[in-house]
Amino acid sequence: MQRMKNLLLVLGGTLDALFLKECYEKMQPHFVVAADGALEKVLAAGIPCNCGMGDFDTVSKDVLCHFEEDQNTKLLSFPPEKDETDAELAVQFAVDQKPDKIWILGATGGRMDHMLGNLELLHIPLTKGIECEIIDQQNRIRLLDGPILLEKMADWKYVSFLSYTDQTQGITLKGFVYNVEKFTLKKGSTRCISNEICDEKAAVSFTNGLLYCIRSRDLR
Repeated sequence: MQRMKNLLLVLGGTLDALFLKECYEKMQPHFVVAADGALEKVLAAGIPCNCGMGDFDTVSKDVLCHFEEDQNTKLLSFPPEKDETDAELAVQFAVDQKPDKIWILGATGGRMDHMLGNLELLHIPLTKGIECEIIDQQNRIRLLDGPILLEKMADWKYVSFLSYTDQTQGITLKGFVYNVEKFTLKKGSTRCISNEICDEKAAVSFTNGLLYCIRSRDLR
C-alpha cells in the first residue's frame, strides 16, 4: 500500500466545530476518519469524512443517515460489546492506512477515563514509526521514543515532559529556560512541567524510556 502523507482522526471528546474546521483547513489532510459521535462534529464543521467507524451508540439517527447516503464516506460498524473502545479501533485503523503523520482531535475533555485511555493510544502509532499528535485548543501532545528538535512557537509557550514508562533515563534538555543533563524522570514526577524554549530551537534527548511531550498555552 502506498503511504499517504497525513491523516486526521476525529474522536468524540470536547471539540468546537469552528476549531475543527480551522484545523482541517490548516492541515489539509489526505484522509479523515471519525469515530462514532465524532460524525456529529464533522458534519457540524462542514468537513469531508472518508471513514466513520464505531458502534454508533453516540451519534443521532439523522447524522448517521446523512453519512450512509454520502458515497464518499465509508462506514464500519462494530458491536457495542467489544474489548476495544471506538477510539482504539479508530487509531488502529488510522495506523493501518500507513500515513506519515496522524493528527487526533477530540481526544481530550469530557470523560476522564476516555481521555486517559486516548493518551495511552499514542503508543500504537509510535510502535509503527508513525508520528502522531493529539491536539486541542490548549495542548499538543506527542509520545517520544528518541531525540527531537523543537522549534520555538509563539502560540505554544510552554513545553512539559512526563514519563510514560516507569522512568525515562538520561534526559538532556538544551535551549530551554530550564536545561537538564542526564536526568532521570520518574513516572509521577512533575519536575519537567512548564518549561519554555529560549533559543530558536531546543534539543531533547534521552537514553531509555518513553516520554510525553506536551506543548501548551493559556487561553486568552
